[in-house]
Amino acid sequence: MRLLAAILAVAGAAPARAGEPRDDSYLARLAVSVTERLDAIAAARAPRVVPPVPVRVAWKPVKLGSLDLGAPLAALAAADLDGDGKAELYAVTSRDVVGIAIRANKAT
Repeated sequence: MRLLAAILAVAGAAPARAGEPRDDSYLARLAVSVTERLDAIAAARAPRVVPPVPVRVAWKPVKLGSLDLGAPLAALAAADLDGDGKAELYAVTSRDVVGIAIRANKAT
């Protein structure tokens, strides 16, 4: 609707606002008609509100281990940079980048 109003404003036929004299040009009537139709369509297709359904969590967090990186952690990202089809964690520190992979339930 804003796009239509902007186009009509550029064309010199902005839709009439409350309290302003109404312009009876074709473009002004078109803008009012289109705005009314779009408002009616939006009101007819209002989204149906559905209450959320609680989902039971079936997993529990498990500590895999801890690593001494030798410097403060600046960023942590997950990606598959070596192309083996398994994602690794990449820890960025102030000294270097450490790649951490999980193989046979151990961090390597």
